[in-house]
Amino acid sequence: MQHILNLIRGALIGAAELSPGISGGTVALIIGIYERALHNADKLIKRKFAQVEWLFIAFIGLGMVAAVFGLSGIISTFVAENFSLSHSLFAGMVLISVWVPFSMIDKQDRRNPKYYLFALASAVFIFIVTGFTSNQVEDPNLFFVFLAAAVAICALVMPGASGSLVLLMLGMYEPVLRAVSELDIAVILVFMAGALCGVVFI
Repeated sequence: MQHILNLIRGALIGAAELSPGISGGTVALIIGIYERALHNADKLIKRKFAQVEWLFIAFIGLGMVAAVFGLSGIISTFVAENFSLSHSLFAGMVLISVWVPFSMIDKQDRRNPKYYLFALASAVFIFIVTGFTSNQVEDPNLFFVFLAAAVAICALVMPGASGSLVLLMLGMYEPVLRAVSELDIAVILVFMAGALCGVVFI
């Protein structure tokens, strides 16, 4: 039963990562596996293989992959044919996802202005970064795909940040989604390699 639940949890995270504005890390927090997943990833990177919960990682990963490949075609078509509607939905997802990390702050700490200053500083930083949003890249080269994946995957590790939103900022969201839905093996493999490097770095 736990393996089936982990499969579903992985699918929820994968589905979240397909949608700009929804953070896979935030979903992992909500369903209660964020710290466990981070702990196992750390053990993998440190090559402490005997301490890794392999079945946990396998079923979470399988669920994520199934959701990404199963839903990418649907979401790609929806975004392409309903640009304003899809981006309005993404904006709503961003707004509601703010509540999740905020609700996890201790009530006593919510009265401390220091934490609001941290939140404001990060909001200003992200506002400046998103101001450099690129136009959609129609035919990205594989090196740029690698770099985009390495940057976007970092958002999966940080609750509140959306990997798909990072891809959208870089103009790579629709090209990557299209590559997955059309099973463009070269782009998928390069993206996976970039994501792996990004995870190790972060």
